[in-house]
Amino acid sequence: MCAGMNENSPQISFLRRERAKIIGEEVKRLPERYRTVVQLRYSGEMTLRQIGAALSVNESRACQIHHSALNLLKRALRNRGVRELSHL
Repeated sequence: MCAGMNENSPQISFLRRERAKIIGEEVKRLPERYRTVVQLRYSGEMTLRQIGAALSVNESRACQIHHSALNLLKRALRNRGVRELSHL
């Protein structure tokens, strides 16, 4: 969190909304299969086993796709100046 800012301050709320907007934009830029895995994992709250079944791949391959998608997202977010997801 930013020094001197309350967890519920307007500045922190604004930064969280902006970060969420940027994350959404970057998810849309992912290759289709990566985007699908990320959406199912975090919006659909599916397990990697369930995602693998939905994509007709095994759980291990779903995990690899998920990992690759997260790496692409992290890189894109860093390039846009977004701090680590654990911050804010």
